[in-house]
Amino acid sequence: GTPTVIDRNDPSPVISNNSPVAFPVGTTNVLWRATDSLGNIGAAYQKVTVISALPPTTQYNKVIMINFDDNYQSIYDLGKPVLDKYNIKPTMYIICGVVNTPDYMNWSEVLSFQADGMDLQAHTMNHLHGNHLSQSQMDYEYGQTPSCLVNNATNPIHMMALPFYEGYNNATVINTVAKYYDMDRAGPGNTFFLHCDVPGSGQTDCRTFDSSGALTAYNKYNIRTYSSNSVELQNGYNETTVFSLFIKEVNSATTNTGPNSTEIPIVIYHRVALDNSKLDADHKGITTMLLDAEMKYLVDNNFKFWTTKNLAYDSVKNWFYFKTS
Repeated sequence: GTPTVIDRNDPSPVISNNSPVAFPVGTTNVLWRATDSLGNIGAAYQKVTVISALPPTTQYNKVIMINFDDNYQSIYDLGKPVLDKYNIKPTMYIICGVVNTPDYMNWSEVLSFQADGMDLQAHTMNHLHGNHLSQSQMDYEYGQTPSCLVNNATNPIHMMALPFYEGYNNATVINTVAKYYDMDRAGPGNTFFLHCDVPGSGQTDCRTFDSSGALTAYNKYNIRTYSSNSVELQNGYNETTVFSLFIKEVNSATTNTGPNSTEIPIVIYHRVALDNSKLDADHKGITTMLLDAEMKYLVDNNFKFWTTKNLAYDSVKNWFYFKTS
């Protein structure tokens, strides 16, 4: 930057700073000094934060899925401009019962995502804890959402996301979800294995129940994902750390080399914020600066963005695959 210096004795004080030639990742405090002809010194500090020091590279041809949950107003106001900047089309999971209520988008805003080519899927009617619902409550929360969305002009729905990472290991919940959806995004994890052949699981496909009738750990109703919100919370919203972990996550699937990949990352976001330091815990989210840095990294490194519109299930082989059109 260029500082402004005003001095009563000297119209042109000598300006210097201790800036390094190259800034490291993290925050550096730069000391600026202005020295006038009488030897008086004025000082000011400038914080310079580097999110990434990695140069763009073309060595990747990887696949990723970006999700936004809960249709918060901040996703539209602050997140959508970043997505539009990089022409990124995520999947947004809609809580149908809260649309048009305070802190959430209205239907016009929700549908603007669809009009821009983004994908909309179900996130229940009211975002309740699935493990505490009766059967009739589950049938309402899960079963009414597709018609609620379609009645408000969304495209047909074939997928749901369970709230709170809850119910993915509950056979009653999964059997209820299966009545209304082709697949479900449910549990925590790092990467999504399309064949459910997660190392150490003993599974070779995504069938919902094993030969003994027990619910499998990985199945078509338990797509595992990486929550940016959880990582931020665990790391005190330290953006340098969160960004470093994001890069590690999106590159962790070593077999992810193109549209035929069988292991990919799915990254979920919730709220978007300008400055978390000014927000209470319930309203913190990824900042626009960090979201921009993460989306730029993916674009600069030639990641291919898939949505749930591309995701299909082979009922003969019992695993997922991506439709190319």
